[in-house]
Amino acid sequence: MSDQHVPALRRRFLEDMRIKGLQPKTQTMYLRAMRDFKTSNRRTCLTRATMSPIRSRA
Repeated sequence: MSDQHVPALRRRFLEDMRIKGLQPKTQTMYLRAMRDFKTSNRRTCLTRATMSPIRSRA
């Protein structure tokens, strides 16, 4: 996948994980959790979401 197709937030997330020295498997697990969170909240706009449903998934 070329860099131009990677959304800016995901690209920044990947860069932050590399800077922090996270192992590749940990990065994969974090990205999977982020993807699952996004798909489970598809009906709720994240800009209008409150912290209570977000924290209940943590």
